[in-house]
Amino acid sequence: AAAAADQDTGIGAGGNVVGGVPGAAELLRLAAGMRFTTDARRAVFVAIMGSEDCAEASEKLLRLPLKGNQSREVIRVLIECCLQEAAYNPYYGHLAARLAAVSKAHKVTLQYCLWDQWKDIGSTEPRRLLCLAGLVAHVVGAFVLPLSAVKSVDFDAASSWTSKETFLWRHTFQQLLARFKSDEDSDAAFTRLASQQALGSLSKALGLFLRFRVGPWIVAQGDAGGLEQQTVNSCIHRLARAEKILLSSIAAVLVG
Repeated sequence: AAAAADQDTGIGAGGNVVGGVPGAAELLRLAAGMRFTTDARRAVFVAIMGSEDCAEASEKLLRLPLKGNQSREVIRVLIECCLQEAAYNPYYGHLAARLAAVSKAHKVTLQYCLWDQWKDIGSTEPRRLLCLAGLVAHVVGAFVLPLSAVKSVDFDAASSWTSKETFLWRHTFQQLLARFKSDEDSDAAFTRLASQQALGSLSKALGLFLRFRVGPWIVAQGDAGGLEQQTVNSCIHRLARAEKILLSSIAAVLVG
C-alpha cells in the first residue's frame, strides 16, 4: 500500500509513515506514539493507515460507530497523519475529498481544522508546513473547499508576517496554481471569490499578495532550479489571470 508522495493517487499512505500496511498491533503502537489515546482516534488511525487506498479507507471510516462529536476526530486524525509525512502525500487530499463529498459535517470540520492549523504556524516546523500547503492546495484545487476558506488569513498584513507565514502561503498558492486541472478551473476558483462583495477586502489583499510576494518568488524558484520551467510558466500565467480577476472585481474596487 505504499504511495510515493509525489504521485497524485489515492493509494494508501502506509509506505511513508508505517512502511506498508502492518497488522493491527503495529498500527495501535504507532497510534500511541502519535498520542492518539482515545478509542475513537485509534479506530480512525487504523482505518486510515491500514487501508490499501482512499476508497477502502473512506468506507471503513464511514462505518465506524462514532457518536456525536467523535465524528470530528476523523478529519483531525487525517490532518495529523498528513502532517507527519516526510512530504505531502496526495492520499490524504483524495481521502478528505471523498469524506467531504458524502458528509457536510466532515467538510465543515475540515474547514475549521485548517483554520486552527493556520493559527499555529509559528510553532510548526517547515516540513509540516509544506505538508499543510499541499493539503490546502489539494482540497481547494479540487473544489472540495472554496478559495474563500482563506478568509481567516489577514493578507493585508503580509508585509509584517513572520518568515514561516510567508513560507506557508507562498508554497500553498504555488501548489494551488499548479494543481488546477486547467486555466479555466483556476479562473473559476478566483472568480467565485471575486464575485462575493462581502469579501472585497480579501480579494484585493490576496491579489496584491499574489502580485508582490508570490509571483516574483515563483520566478526566483525557477531561476534557482527549485521548480521546473514548465511549472513556473504555468503558475505565472495563471497567477497573472488570478491577479486581474481579483483586483478588477467590483468588490475589490469598492474597497478602494
